[in-house]
Amino acid sequence: QYDLLLLLLLLLIIIIIIIIIIIIIVVVVITIAVVVVVTIIIIIIIIIIIIIIIIIIIIIITTRTVVKV
Repeated sequence: QYDLLLLLLLLLIIIIIIIIIIIIIVVVVITIAVVVVVTIIIIIIIIIIIIIIIIIIIIIITTRTVVKV
């Protein structure tokens, strides 16, 4: 009887440990995914801002040359 109880207890402990490990892995994966998505969004925003600035500079240069001529 004691052996069976010990076995059940061991099984329970192993299951709990596995569940905890799975939860930790899921949390880590989710945090990594969030970080990656956020960095990608930030990079895209920076690229868009740079493109807008370049377009504005080009427009200013072209209007100045047109005004000069």
